[in-house]
Amino acid sequence: MAFSKINITPTPPAWVALERDSDGNEWLAAIGGSEVEARKKGKREMLGDDKKKLRVVPDSPDLEFKLSPWFPDSPLDLTMREIWFERHQRALKPLAKKPTQAHVMTFEPGTLKDPRGTYRASPLGPAPLPEDEEWPDCDGCDEPMSFLGTLDFREPPKGLEAPDGTLIAFACDDCEESNELMWLYSDEDFELHGNKRKKVEVATHWVTTEFTRPNKLSKVAEKFWHDEGAYNLLSCTWGTKIGGGYAPLQPNSDLLAQYTYLGQTPITGSLDGIAYFFIDQTDEQTFMFTQII
Repeated sequence: MAFSKINITPTPPAWVALERDSDGNEWLAAIGGSEVEARKKGKREMLGDDKKKLRVVPDSPDLEFKLSPWFPDSPLDLTMREIWFERHQRALKPLAKKPTQAHVMTFEPGTLKDPRGTYRASPLGPAPLPEDEEWPDCDGCDEPMSFLGTLDFREPPKGLEAPDGTLIAFACDDCEESNELMWLYSDEDFELHGNKRKKVEVATHWVTTEFTRPNKLSKVAEKFWHDEGAYNLLSCTWGTKIGGGYAPLQPNSDLLAQYTYLGQTPITGSLDGIAYFFIDQTDEQTFMFTQII
């Protein structure tokens, strides 16, 4: 279940701040990249006032503590998720079926050195468009669409059949389900459109393993999960990723029966949700399905 980072240094070790309840159980209060950071966050997040009940230690498979549902969206979260798998590997064995590789993204403000890479920007861009392509307008209101971001498929996860290039996504803020997807293939030239002065958030790809999320809480899982929401750790449900498992709040089995799941990214604006990307392998037609949270 190991993951690694592409073209960047390894993640720092994860420290956990654990709060002891009246029954003697320890709960995760906070996570940090150092003892000092974890303790500071733990004091801020702990439910009680007794600081003596807060223990700060490096996370490891040997620790036993309870946690509320959380969703990996940082390098530390991915480190903790990996350790969580190791800690519960025996109980997870009957549940961890159909493993698939995924590239999970974390984002940091940076310089856009490679516009073909995965990044996020403002609705105004900048966006890399194939030569001779124009910024798309909405068919419903004729207004320019908002730039959602890019997903880099030039080195896709193992087992994923995807075009050799970068998927560029746009959507209309006012017209529901109005969107435009473009492929910038690796051998194509491009031009940057939109506001080139806007700040961008550049992604780091992390290679990890995901598993099919069961529909119901099992008796096995109840031994170490106190809340069904922890099933979200089997796949990185809420983040930006390519490959891996399609695990929306309201699964649509018809989509998986007909098309290949490519990846997803959160969207914000008038409505918050997640955009899921699929491809028809017969003609490489790509489309986006949005689920509002």
